[in-house]
Amino acid sequence: MKPLYGVALGLVIIALYARSGDFDLLPDPLGWTLVLVALNVLRRRVELRLQGPLWVTGVLALVASVALTVPSVREWFEDAEPALAWAVDVPALAFCGLLCAALAFAARTGRAIAAFAWFQWTAIGFGVSVLAPVVVIGGGVDGLRGPAELVTGLAQLGLFILCLWYGGREWAGAPEVEEASDSPAAAEE
Repeated sequence: MKPLYGVALGLVIIALYARSGDFDLLPDPLGWTLVLVALNVLRRRVELRLQGPLWVTGVLALVASVALTVPSVREWFEDAEPALAWAVDVPALAFCGLLCAALAFAARTGRAIAAFAWFQWTAIGFGVSVLAPVVVIGGGVDGLRGPAELVTGLAQLGLFILCLWYGGREWAGAPEVEEASDSPAAAEE
């Protein structure tokens, strides 16, 4: 298993809605479970920084997603104070930002400078996503709501694309590919 592919698939499950009545046929807890399983594989294969905060925010995001699968709870959060809806999303956004920061370090260690830069910029985007509601909701600066939502969407899309693009690299936890040899002795082994 290439762990970043598992993360990407989990993020797709989290992002998509396939509603049947009041229920989502692609429940977010399934996506978060896949992301956490992929994170476990990733941490076994590469030196991953921020493991403690990653696990805490990932499990909090999973717990929040479990609670939000109940239609009445989801409706309550949608109708509640906007700050509460933001607070429920903080663990998921923080997890994604921390994952990007950890992958940026792994890329730098693997001397993948472009990947380092992309993951670092995406981590900054998630940082803005976590903090922007403080200004928009708390400060009442509604003019920044659109740009803040745009940054959040771009950061989420960016993480998905980066996981797919760099998922096959060894520094990203992909298994080493053995070189195929054309010699008959190698074919017999």
